[in-house]
Amino acid sequence: MNWGWKITLTFILFAGFILIMVISMLNSKVDLVSETYYQKEIAYQKQIESLKNANDLPTKNLLIFNPGTALLELQLPEEMLGKNVEGEVLFFRPSQKLLDFKVPLKVDKSGKQQFSLEGKVPGFWKAQLSFNYLGKSYFVEKELMLP
Repeated sequence: MNWGWKITLTFILFAGFILIMVISMLNSKVDLVSETYYQKEIAYQKQIESLKNANDLPTKNLLIFNPGTALLELQLPEEMLGKNVEGEVLFFRPSQKLLDFKVPLKVDKSGKQQFSLEGKVPGFWKAQLSFNYLGKSYFVEKELMLP
């Protein structure tokens, strides 16, 4: 085989490789973090106020995660015990939107609620706690790594 055939064969193999890569990229599924990202961007100022309200609470660590038991515990501050606190926790998987789920707040008399994440897909998750108390909104986010 002379040099001309070797160069031609190299270009054909390279073009085939590029073609395979383009086809695989076009067939791969890409999930957006949120389908309504534009509307969420507009409401971001409210989110900033909710984060500030949560940072002003005397208890800074409302969500505690135990990776050994895959248990997330919510502990409300003492001043909120026995009061009307409404909200939810969104368990958010950035890489797979179909695995996201919400759990409404149902705290007990001591202001605690536990969320079991056992059996959920391992990897990176975010727990996003949002709740209202006395007309103020609060938002707390906790990053989780499930084993």
